[in-house]
Amino acid sequence: MAYQFVAPPPALAAYVQAIWYLETPVSQVSGPTFRVLADGCPGLIFQQSESGSFYQYEKPLPPLYLYGPATQYTQLHFPGSFRVIGFCFYPHALKTLFQLDASTLTDRCLGLEELSIPQTQHLSEQLMLQATVFNQIDLLSAYLVQRSQQTSATPDPTLHQALQLIHQQKGDLSMKVLQQQTGLSERSLERRFKHYVGLSPKLWASIYRFQSSVEQLNHNRYTKLSDVAFDRGYADQSHFIRAFQTFAGLSPQSYLRENSQILGNFSSSPF
Repeated sequence: MAYQFVAPPPALAAYVQAIWYLETPVSQVSGPTFRVLADGCPGLIFQQSESGSFYQYEKPLPPLYLYGPATQYTQLHFPGSFRVIGFCFYPHALKTLFQLDASTLTDRCLGLEELSIPQTQHLSEQLMLQATVFNQIDLLSAYLVQRSQQTSATPDPTLHQALQLIHQQKGDLSMKVLQQQTGLSERSLERRFKHYVGLSPKLWASIYRFQSSVEQLNHNRYTKLSDVAFDRGYADQSHFIRAFQTFAGLSPQSYLRENSQILGNFSSSPF
């Protein structure tokens, strides 16, 4: 069972960084449970299961939902045969596409049809009627393109600059330097991040640094774990392991053993 990727349409290039799907057509008595790592980027999920719903912390999730930035790992249980489609957004998309204060969805999910947007009503039912996963992706893409055409919100240029600086340094950047580079006070920077991204700049940078270490592990670009700690700017290997356990819920060594049961994150770029 592996991710399959579909290129986002050009009209969504400013909002969507990845589209993926995962499915198993064979019914299983006890479906898989996946670990989802902390991630600073929001997204949209459509899920279709013979049992009716997926579960997070033993609670059913709606068929179609937005999720916000995650500061901790979670586990998703997929009972029976299932199909899940994910649109991984750039950090600003909750605000620019849906006019949501991103902090309201930090570590939370929201059924898309709870937003009371006219064209959103009955969207999940329409998706269930589609014959193929590609038809479903096309329908979701068309919906998001329509949202982008109806919104006047644009990414904050100073926030974009701050995210770019964090990206360039792989999260290893002091907040003092970030304030100097953007010309914003600590309070102003914090307020913009919470509004558009849903996290403080310090926490977002910490999660991004963790994600960059995951990427290095996934691509086997190291000889020993201390190489990853050094490359990512951690004070030492113990700090790296502690941060990894905070955001993944397991050690780097355990991650390398178990990553077939881990849903990957796609925050390769914040803009």
